[in-house]
Amino acid sequence: LALNGDTSFTGFLNIIEEYGSTKTGNLAHFYAGICLLNTGKYQEAIDQLDAYSGGDMLTTSFAIGAKGDALMELGKTKEAIDQYVKAAGKEENQMSTPYFLMKAALAYEDQKDYAKAIEIYKKLRTDFFQTNEARDAEKHLARAEGLLQQKSK
Repeated sequence: LALNGDTSFTGFLNIIEEYGSTKTGNLAHFYAGICLLNTGKYQEAIDQLDAYSGGDMLTTSFAIGAKGDALMELGKTKEAIDQYVKAAGKEENQMSTPYFLMKAALAYEDQKDYAKAIEIYKKLRTDFFQTNEARDAEKHLARAEGLLQQKSK
């Protein structure tokens, strides 16, 4: 409904079509991308998120990170990691930065690059120690260190 609308509600795709060159149309690309991501239309989500030109710290970071999520779903883990790292570094803060760093670390683990994952988990513990991600990093760090040791044997 949010994406396509109905007789009483204009959907994001209609807003893009009618107001694409305005701020409202631009923001509709972001929301359409999120809707498409959540409905499993990953390449379409990427296309909409790429069309979004950013507007503020949070939506810009989350658009980049959502593109990473779509890429993960498409099996493009390396590209997803790049997006997560980019999203984390866009405007460093206590909310989105640790969130996307955690996603990058887990994706590195998926790639069996435990050293990179460990590096991020340690950064979460030291630089973002007050966040939920930092608390979760403790258990992930122990697991990644164990897997790295097993890998090196």
